[in-house]
Amino acid sequence: MTYAPDAKNQGVLPEGTTGIAEGAFSLIPEPFEKLYIPATVKTMKFQLQRANVFCEAEVSPDNTSFMAIDGSIFTAAGKTLVYAKVSEDGYIVPDNTEIISKGSLAAVSGTVCIPASITKIEDEYGLGREITAIRTPKGSYAEQYAKENNIPFVAIERPT
Repeated sequence: MTYAPDAKNQGVLPEGTTGIAEGAFSLIPEPFEKLYIPATVKTMKFQLQRANVFCEAEVSPDNTSFMAIDGSIFTAAGKTLVYAKVSEDGYIVPDNTEIISKGSLAAVSGTVCIPASITKIEDEYGLGREITAIRTPKGSYAEQYAKENNIPFVAIERPT
């Protein structure tokens, strides 16, 4: 899919859609309340999308490539955050997540809590322009990332 039309059933990708192109949602006038991703979607690229293209996601339970956790999109194994749902109150990256993919926090503002399990943050632009701080265990990869990117850091004693 290269373009999501502004239709009556907005936010529902048709069965048979196999991929979501980087600019697929760039022309929609208003954010979708929810994006439904069918079982057939195997690839998606959200980086460099305008923020807030959809408020939360639902992924078909039959999809073998992706899954939704509390309205956010992860790879099927739950190890990579693909897209975090819209939030003005920060975001808590779930435990056992290992990678924060490029652009996945574009719709988040506030403080992001990052667990010690994170080993990679794929984003040369920082986590997002609206991220005000990172909360993470002292000595974690996320602490190092925060310091290298001049993002305020708050140490926590236990994993998030």
